Amino acid sequence: MLTFILVSALLLTVEGQSNGGRQAARPAERPPGPRLLTTAGRYHAYRGESVKLPCAVSNLGRRSVFWLKGDNLQSRELVMQIHGIRRRPVAMRQFLQDVRSGKLSTEGTNLIINNLSAEDIGTYTCTVAWAGQSVTHVLEVTDTESAEKVVMEYFPPSKNTTVAEGSSVTFACRTPGFPQPSVTWYREGAEDQVLQMGPVLQLDEAWRQDAGRYVCATSGGAEQQGTTFTLHVQYVSVRAAEERIEVRTEDPACQTDLLR
Repeated sequence: MLTFILVSALLLTVEGQSNGGRQAARPAERPPGPRLLTTAGRYHAYRGESVKLPCAVSNLGRRSVFWLKGDNLQSRELVMQIHGIRRRPVAMRQFLQDVRSGKLSTEGTNLIINNLSAEDIGTYTCTVAWAGQSVTHVLEVTDTESAEKVVMEYFPPSKNTTVAEGSSVTFACRTPGFPQPSVTWYREGAEDQVLQMGPVLQLDEAWRQDAGRYVCATSGGAEQQGTTFTLHVQYVSVRAAEERIEVRTEDPACQTDLLR
Protein backbone atom coordinates (compact mmCIF):
# COMPACT_ATOMS: atom_id res chain seq x y z
CA MET A 1 0.00 0.00 0.00
CA LEU A 2 2.79 2.40 0.91
CA THR A 3 4.60 1.51 -2.28
CA PHE A 4 1.53 2.38 -4.40
CA ILE A 5 1.17 5.77 -2.71
CA LEU A 6 4.85 6.62 -3.31
CA VAL A 7 4.70 5.65 -7.01
CA SER A 8 1.52 7.69 -7.52
CA ALA A 9 3.07 10.74 -5.90
CA LEU A 10 6.20 10.37 -8.05
CA LEU A 11 4.15 10.20 -11.24
CA LEU A 12 2.19 13.32 -10.29
CA THR A 13 5.40 15.18 -9.54
CA VAL A 14 6.97 14.27 -12.91
CA GLU A 15 3.76 15.24 -14.79
CA GLY A 16 3.63 18.57 -12.98
CA GLN A 17 7.23 19.36 -13.88
CA SER A 18 6.56 18.40 -17.48
CA ASN A 19 3.54 20.71 -17.74
CA GLY A 20 5.39 23.55 -16.07
CA GLY A 21 8.29 23.32 -18.51
CA ARG A 22 6.08 23.18 -21.58
CA GLN A 23 5.71 26.55 -23.38
CA ALA A 24 2.28 27.83 -24.09
CA ALA A 25 1.23 27.17 -27.66
CA ARG A 26 1.43 30.29 -29.88
CA PRO A 27 -1.74 31.33 -31.60
CA ALA A 28 -1.76 30.72 -35.32
CA GLU A 29 -0.41 33.73 -37.27
CA ARG A 30 -2.93 35.53 -39.41
CA PRO A 31 -2.04 35.64 -43.11
CA PRO A 32 -0.86 39.07 -44.31
CA GLY A 33 -3.58 41.35 -45.60
CA PRO A 34 -3.75 42.87 -49.07
CA ARG A 35 -1.30 45.59 -50.00
CA LEU A 36 -1.74 48.07 -52.84
CA LEU A 37 1.53 48.41 -54.74
CA THR A 38 0.60 50.97 -57.41
CA THR A 39 1.04 54.73 -57.03
CA ALA A 40 -1.13 57.42 -58.61
CA GLY A 41 -0.29 58.47 -62.14
CA ARG A 42 -1.31 60.66 -65.07
CA TYR A 43 -1.77 58.89 -68.37
CA HIS A 44 -2.07 60.38 -71.85
CA ALA A 45 -3.03 58.76 -75.14
CA TYR A 46 -4.46 59.75 -78.50
CA ARG A 47 -7.95 59.06 -79.72
CA GLY A 48 -8.32 55.48 -80.95
CA GLU A 49 -5.39 54.16 -78.91
CA SER A 50 -5.48 51.91 -75.83
CA VAL A 51 -4.32 52.54 -72.27
CA LYS A 52 -3.74 50.27 -69.27
CA LEU A 53 -4.43 51.73 -65.83
CA PRO A 54 -2.44 49.73 -63.26
CA CYS A 55 -3.64 48.47 -59.89
CA ALA A 56 -1.20 45.89 -58.56
CA VAL A 57 -2.25 44.27 -55.26
CA SER A 58 -0.37 41.65 -53.25
CA ASN A 59 -2.11 39.13 -50.97
CA LEU A 60 -5.52 39.99 -52.35
CA GLY A 61 -6.96 36.69 -51.15
CA ARG A 62 -10.76 36.53 -51.33
CA ARG A 63 -11.18 40.27 -51.48
CA SER A 64 -12.27 42.15 -54.59
CA VAL A 65 -10.96 45.18 -56.45
CA PHE A 66 -13.38 47.87 -57.58
CA TRP A 67 -12.75 50.32 -60.43
CA LEU A 68 -14.67 53.61 -60.27
CA LYS A 69 -14.82 56.61 -62.59
CA GLY A 70 -15.34 60.16 -61.34
CA ASP A 71 -13.58 63.09 -59.72
CA ASN A 72 -15.30 62.92 -56.32
CA LEU A 73 -17.47 60.70 -54.18
CA GLN A 74 -20.68 62.32 -55.43
CA SER A 75 -19.91 61.85 -59.12
CA ARG A 76 -18.13 58.50 -59.03
CA GLU A 77 -19.78 55.54 -60.70
CA LEU A 78 -18.78 51.92 -60.35
CA VAL A 79 -17.28 50.57 -63.55
CA MET A 80 -16.20 47.06 -62.68
CA GLN A 81 -15.60 44.58 -59.86
CA ILE A 82 -12.76 42.06 -60.09
CA HIS A 83 -13.00 39.07 -57.75
CA GLY A 84 -9.78 38.22 -55.96
CA ILE A 85 -9.88 34.45 -56.44
CA ARG A 86 -11.45 33.98 -59.84
CA ARG A 87 -10.19 37.34 -61.19
CA ARG A 88 -13.34 37.40 -63.29
CA PRO A 89 -14.50 40.95 -63.96
CA VAL A 90 -18.11 41.87 -63.37
CA ALA A 91 -19.13 45.08 -65.14
CA MET A 92 -21.96 47.30 -64.02
CA ARG A 93 -25.04 47.49 -66.23
CA GLN A 94 -24.13 50.80 -67.90
CA PHE A 95 -20.71 49.41 -68.88
CA LEU A 96 -21.80 45.93 -70.02
CA GLN A 97 -21.87 46.93 -73.67
CA ASP A 98 -18.32 48.30 -73.42
CA VAL A 99 -17.14 44.93 -72.09
CA ARG A 100 -18.96 42.98 -74.78
CA SER A 101 -17.57 45.18 -77.53
CA GLY A 102 -14.03 44.90 -76.18
CA LYS A 103 -13.69 48.55 -75.27
CA LEU A 104 -13.22 47.63 -71.59
CA SER A 105 -11.14 44.68 -70.46
CA THR A 106 -8.89 43.65 -67.60
CA GLU A 107 -5.44 42.20 -67.09
CA GLY A 108 -5.35 40.79 -63.60
CA THR A 109 -6.57 43.72 -61.53
CA ASN A 110 -5.52 46.31 -64.13
CA LEU A 111 -8.15 48.14 -66.19
CA ILE A 112 -7.67 48.40 -69.96
CA ILE A 113 -9.57 50.93 -72.07
CA ASN A 114 -9.45 50.43 -75.85
CA ASN A 115 -10.44 52.68 -78.75
CA LEU A 116 -10.14 55.81 -76.61
CA SER A 117 -12.43 58.79 -77.15
CA ALA A 118 -13.14 62.09 -75.44
CA GLU A 119 -15.77 60.35 -73.30
CA ASP A 120 -13.02 58.36 -71.58
CA ILE A 121 -11.29 61.45 -70.21
CA GLY A 122 -11.48 61.61 -66.43
CA THR A 123 -10.35 60.18 -63.12
CA TYR A 124 -10.25 56.45 -62.41
CA THR A 125 -9.92 55.01 -58.91
CA CYS A 126 -8.96 51.44 -57.95
CA THR A 127 -10.13 50.43 -54.46
CA VAL A 128 -9.34 47.25 -52.52
CA ALA A 129 -12.48 46.08 -50.74
CA TRP A 130 -12.44 46.22 -46.93
CA ALA A 131 -8.78 47.26 -46.88
CA GLY A 132 -9.10 51.05 -46.96
CA GLN A 133 -6.58 51.29 -49.81
CA SER A 134 -7.09 53.02 -53.15
CA VAL A 135 -5.15 54.66 -55.98
CA THR A 136 -6.40 57.28 -58.44
CA HIS A 137 -5.22 57.84 -62.00
CA VAL A 138 -5.96 60.74 -64.37
CA LEU A 139 -6.57 59.89 -68.03
CA GLU A 140 -6.15 62.49 -70.79
CA VAL A 141 -7.11 61.84 -74.40
CA THR A 142 -5.98 64.04 -77.31
CA ASP A 143 -7.77 64.23 -80.62
CA THR A 144 -5.05 63.72 -83.24
CA GLU A 145 -6.95 65.72 -85.86
CA SER A 146 -7.15 68.80 -83.65
CA ALA A 147 -3.55 68.32 -82.51
CA GLU A 148 -2.34 68.60 -86.10
CA LYS A 149 -4.02 72.00 -86.39
CA VAL A 150 -2.20 73.48 -83.40
CA VAL A 151 -0.16 76.56 -84.35
CA MET A 152 3.21 77.19 -82.75
CA GLU A 153 3.61 80.20 -80.48
CA TYR A 154 6.68 82.42 -80.89
CA PHE A 155 8.53 85.11 -78.98
CA PRO A 156 9.11 87.65 -80.28
CA PRO A 157 6.11 87.26 -82.62
CA SER A 158 8.03 88.89 -85.49
CA LYS A 159 10.83 86.30 -85.06
CA ASN A 160 13.23 89.17 -85.75
CA THR A 161 15.06 91.21 -83.11
CA THR A 162 17.83 93.80 -82.92
CA VAL A 163 19.87 94.39 -79.75
CA ALA A 164 22.94 96.34 -78.69
CA GLU A 165 26.12 94.36 -78.35
CA GLY A 166 26.42 92.83 -74.87
CA SER A 167 22.65 92.73 -74.30
CA SER A 168 20.70 89.60 -73.48
CA VAL A 169 18.45 87.92 -76.05
CA THR A 170 15.51 85.57 -75.54
CA PHE A 171 13.81 83.51 -78.24
CA ALA A 172 10.97 81.12 -77.49
CA CYS A 173 8.77 78.72 -79.42
CA ARG A 174 6.32 76.15 -78.14
CA THR A 175 3.32 74.10 -79.19
CA PRO A 176 0.30 74.28 -76.86
CA GLY A 177 -1.24 71.04 -75.68
CA PHE A 178 -0.11 67.79 -74.15
CA PRO A 179 2.33 66.16 -74.40
CA GLN A 180 4.79 68.95 -75.08
CA PRO A 181 7.13 68.06 -77.96
CA SER A 182 10.88 68.24 -77.47
CA VAL A 183 12.52 71.43 -78.76
CA THR A 184 16.05 71.71 -80.15
CA TRP A 185 17.88 74.98 -80.93
CA TYR A 186 20.76 75.36 -83.38
CA ARG A 187 22.22 77.96 -85.75
CA GLU A 188 21.17 77.75 -89.35
CA GLY A 189 23.73 75.73 -91.27
CA ALA A 190 25.06 74.05 -88.10
CA GLU A 191 22.34 71.52 -87.36
CA ASP A 192 24.80 69.11 -85.75
CA GLN A 193 25.71 71.65 -83.03
CA VAL A 194 22.84 71.80 -80.53
CA LEU A 195 22.78 75.10 -78.65
CA GLN A 196 20.02 74.30 -76.17
CA MET A 197 17.13 71.94 -75.48
CA GLY A 198 13.76 73.29 -74.40
CA PRO A 199 11.27 75.92 -75.58
CA VAL A 200 13.48 78.92 -74.65
CA LEU A 201 16.85 79.97 -76.07
CA GLN A 202 18.65 82.47 -73.84
CA LEU A 203 21.80 84.39 -74.80
CA ASP A 204 23.05 86.26 -71.74
CA GLU A 205 25.36 88.49 -73.82
CA ALA A 206 24.98 88.81 -77.56
CA TRP A 207 28.10 89.84 -79.52
CA ARG A 208 28.53 90.72 -83.18
CA GLN A 209 29.60 87.17 -84.01
CA ASP A 210 26.29 85.93 -82.57
CA ALA A 211 24.27 87.71 -85.26
CA GLY A 212 22.51 85.35 -87.62
CA ARG A 213 19.61 82.95 -87.92
CA TYR A 214 18.57 80.52 -85.17
CA VAL A 215 16.35 77.50 -85.78
CA CYS A 216 13.78 76.16 -83.31
CA ALA A 217 12.89 72.55 -84.26
CA THR A 218 10.21 70.51 -82.49
CA SER A 219 9.70 66.76 -82.53
CA GLY A 220 7.51 64.24 -80.70
CA GLY A 221 4.18 65.97 -81.23
CA ALA A 222 1.49 65.26 -83.73
CA GLU A 223 3.77 66.57 -86.49
CA GLN A 224 7.29 67.89 -86.91
CA GLN A 225 7.46 71.69 -86.84
CA GLY A 226 10.05 74.41 -86.72
CA THR A 227 10.78 78.05 -87.40
CA THR A 228 13.71 80.44 -87.77
CA PHE A 229 14.55 83.54 -85.73
CA THR A 230 16.87 86.30 -86.94
CA LEU A 231 19.20 88.18 -84.60
CA HIS A 232 20.80 91.56 -85.47
CA VAL A 233 23.50 92.92 -83.15
CA GLN A 234 24.38 96.62 -83.09
CA TYR A 235 27.96 97.43 -82.16
CA VAL A 236 30.13 100.57 -81.94
CA SER A 237 33.11 100.95 -84.27
CA VAL A 238 35.49 103.90 -83.68
CA ARG A 239 37.46 105.28 -86.61
CA ALA A 240 39.89 107.86 -85.24
CA ALA A 241 41.08 109.04 -88.64
CA GLU A 242 37.63 110.10 -89.75
CA GLU A 243 36.83 111.37 -86.23
CA ARG A 244 33.40 109.82 -86.18
CA ILE A 245 31.66 107.03 -84.41
CA GLU A 246 29.69 104.54 -86.43
CA VAL A 247 26.96 102.46 -84.92
CA ARG A 248 26.88 99.32 -86.99
CA THR A 249 24.60 96.32 -87.17
CA GLU A 250 24.22 93.32 -89.38
CA ASP A 251 21.07 95.00 -90.71
CA PRO A 252 22.19 97.74 -93.17
CA ALA A 253 18.95 99.66 -92.74
CA CYS A 254 19.80 100.31 -89.07
CA GLN A 255 23.37 101.70 -89.59
CA THR A 256 23.94 105.31 -88.52
CA ASP A 257 26.86 107.71 -88.15
CA LEU A 258 27.39 109.91 -85.09
CA LEU A 259 29.73 112.84 -85.90
CA ARG A 260 31.84 114.18 -83.11
